[in-house]
Amino acid sequence: MFKGKNVNVVRKFFHLYIFVVFMPALYMDSEAVVLCVKVGCCGLALLEIYRYECFKCKRGDGGLGEVFKGFKDEKDSKGGGGYEVFLSHISLLFATVATVRRDGGREKYIGIVLVCVCDSMSAVVGSLYGRYKIPGNLSPRTLEGFTAFLLTAYVWVRFGMRGGGMEEMDLLGIYIVSAMEAGTEGIDNIILPVLGAVIWA
Repeated sequence: MFKGKNVNVVRKFFHLYIFVVFMPALYMDSEAVVLCVKVGCCGLALLEIYRYECFKCKRGDGGLGEVFKGFKDEKDSKGGGGYEVFLSHISLLFATVATVRRDGGREKYIGIVLVCVCDSMSAVVGSLYGRYKIPGNLSPRTLEGFTAFLLTAYVWVRFGMRGGGMEEMDLLGIYIVSAMEAGTEGIDNIILPVLGAVIWA
């Protein structure tokens, strides 16, 4: 069932795992989580610099390439001279706290929900059951994946964020982020939380 799509599906289940781990922590002490993520992103950036320096000195990549390969997706690409840049793990961490504000309500969780839940559902459904490509879209996104993202976002906004109600702009916002996810490839971990923050946070 997962043949040929196993890596993408497994990676998205890892994103869901990140959601399960981070959400309780964000609820209990969001400021501490934000601080930890900042430190983590700095550490990962330093490791990436170390990999690049090892590559330049023809010492491979310091043994970190295999470790990071499990996080690899379309946003990670080969740079000059064949060096492979890994950014997906950093952008995933960024997405978990991008919309967190000290005075925010449930809207502050929109970033982690859009990336770790909605995007994951879209990828899993699209990979396993997608049959119809989105017309005019150069990316491999499917209508089934788009629908999964839209429905998941709707459920979160209506029941998770609004407590059963909906505000006037919510439906439009849901459609905008769903369309953006379907129309972009490789930058959604950054675009989705930023767009979610503009609309809701």
